[in-house]
Amino acid sequence: MEVNLNKSYCLAFSLIHQTLDLQLTYKGTQIPLCDKLKYLEVVFDHKLTWKPHVEDIFNRATKRIKALQCLAEARWGCSGGILLQTYYTFILPLLTYRCQPLVVAGKNVLHTLEKIQNQSLQCCWGSKDHPDRLHAYGDW
Repeated sequence: MEVNLNKSYCLAFSLIHQTLDLQLTYKGTQIPLCDKLKYLEVVFDHKLTWKPHVEDIFNRATKRIKALQCLAEARWGCSGGILLQTYYTFILPLLTYRCQPLVVAGKNVLHTLEKIQNQSLQCCWGSKDHPDRLHAYGDW
């Protein structure tokens, strides 16, 4: 096995408020410390709050929601079924893939994901004025 030192970083998980002064070296080369790290599409931060991970999901899903809104607002129109299938294909996998660590995330962090899901379903069902109707249609 070969280690690429240009892509290697050290992330120390700790709940203390002091900065850790770690000096990790491999074959004489010091490995730099970082505050957050993306590994297999999961963003880890040093306190395991999962906020950077949810922000990453939010940013990626927002771009896809804009595409979904363009489909919904098109002059030729898209049926609700096609919009919902587009949601299931392009947005829902972002919310469900890599979601196991979010079991321990705070409520304010999870609220961000709920906003994304509500925006998507509002776009599909056209019920921006009545978001409470979404509970009847979505996979809750």
